[in-house]
Amino acid sequence: MTYSNNITVSVIIPAYNRAYLITGTIDSVLAQTYPHFEIIVVDDGSTDKTQEVVNNIKDARIKYIRHEINRGVGEARNTGINAASGEYIAFLDDDDEWLPMKLEKQMNIMNDETQDVSIVYTLSIMPTDDGFQYIPLNGPKEGNIFESVLGGDFPQISTLLIKKQCLLAGFMFDETIRFVEDWDLLIRLSKHYKFRVVPEHLAFYHRMPDSVATRKYIIRGYKIIISKHFIDLKNNGASLHRLYLGLGHNLCMDGNMKEGRHYFMQALKNNPFNIKATASLIIALLGSAQYKKVIDVYQNATTGKTVDKDRYYARGRGR
Repeated sequence: MTYSNNITVSVIIPAYNRAYLITGTIDSVLAQTYPHFEIIVVDDGSTDKTQEVVNNIKDARIKYIRHEINRGVGEARNTGINAASGEYIAFLDDDDEWLPMKLEKQMNIMNDETQDVSIVYTLSIMPTDDGFQYIPLNGPKEGNIFESVLGGDFPQISTLLIKKQCLLAGFMFDETIRFVEDWDLLIRLSKHYKFRVVPEHLAFYHRMPDSVATRKYIIRGYKIIISKHFIDLKNNGASLHRLYLGLGHNLCMDGNMKEGRHYFMQALKNNPFNIKATASLIIALLGSAQYKKVIDVYQNATTGKTVDKDRYYARGRGR
């Protein structure tokens, strides 16, 4: 089959040990009704058969790039951006999938000459044990969405279509962040660019048990977000409060009760009458074992099942 050399969209797929999933991810791109794309798979030091699986998909639109060691998803995406031929960049994680009309509907908006459009996202669906969860939970937003993004309500990374020139203008991924690197990027982008949305659920977001979102990366990511965006977060108030709670919780779950209590105290200073912060601090004073026990009981009682504690406080969305 002959494909057009007119590459408009570069689809960047960072991959790490997902040989058992990546075929479905790539197939969902190959099934797009919009034809002018390339796929750049950046293998971030996989030790499984990811390279073999990708190379066995015989399609001239697929480029394979390998990092010999694992450098993190932010650096993998940056590698893809620098290798991209297209005017537009779309991101797709190695365990996510698109519906066939996704790129076509986004490009229809990008090509609207009556508006200056730089970033278009779609809504996404997260399959769960109980059916589906729709993201973003608070509904689609357009235009200046900075305050929403700062507050943790932002598009899922696999839904984004961005003009490459925006990313190259100082808005690449922060390679020091292994978790919430997408949040950091979107905070910075939303401060300078307006967003448009296709108000349809055109991407499947899969939360996998082997995600890189370990507690170590969550803690480090939250600290970097607070450090980089402290002034904006402080002006927002509620966003900083949630981050302090998230840090305190994850530190306590990691056994670092002293620092965890410190961040619960910071949350209380930020919002002295917040019941959640007060309760979290009191429980944290009981020690590590009791803290984890109470959290287990509370979560099971409120959800009816055990939830992923590593993501319980993640940006207020359980992602």
